[in-house]
Amino acid sequence: MEKIEIKYLLVFLFLFVISILFDRQALNLVLDHRIQFLNTFFVFLSQFGTFSIFVIFTLLYLVTKQSKKKILQMWLTVFIAGLVTFILKLIIERPRPVVDSLIGVSGYSFPSGHTLVPFALYIVLADHIPKLKNWWLVIASLIAFSRLYLGVHYISEVVLSIFLGGVIGMYSLKILKHIRLFTT
Repeated sequence: MEKIEIKYLLVFLFLFVISILFDRQALNLVLDHRIQFLNTFFVFLSQFGTFSIFVIFTLLYLVTKQSKKKILQMWLTVFIAGLVTFILKLIIERPRPVVDSLIGVSGYSFPSGHTLVPFALYIVLADHIPKLKNWWLVIASLIAFSRLYLGVHYISEVVLSIFLGGVIGMYSLKILKHIRLFTT
């Protein structure tokens, strides 16, 4: 494992431990300071959905003339991240927070697919279109924060989902660089 990857691993491990110790307090802090304008914004962001954002970024990839392999890599990353989310939810079965959430949700809470998938995609997008990586990081971060703001996830779930998304994105890049699917 590279030195920089170990540093990030340790940072996320620290953040996860701290966040799990203060799950309820962090959630209550955010919920106690909701603002009507932000309520509307984050509900819209959640309803707009990460899938819509992926469609937009696929179109962006096409407009910026990215290769078919890069587009496939982006969608494969989304698929793998979604599959990992689905499997982990079935295995872990962590209940959602019992709070006044702003949206109706069902199913288990961990991991946050709305967080994991955009951060996995962020890693791929940052590699393929570096000049847009900061914009995607802002979007992914807003989506991640929205899960806490809406009252549907704990902070520890969001932090660990960011980490898992990053890991999936990094391995997606490494795996597909060794597969010759297309000539471009």
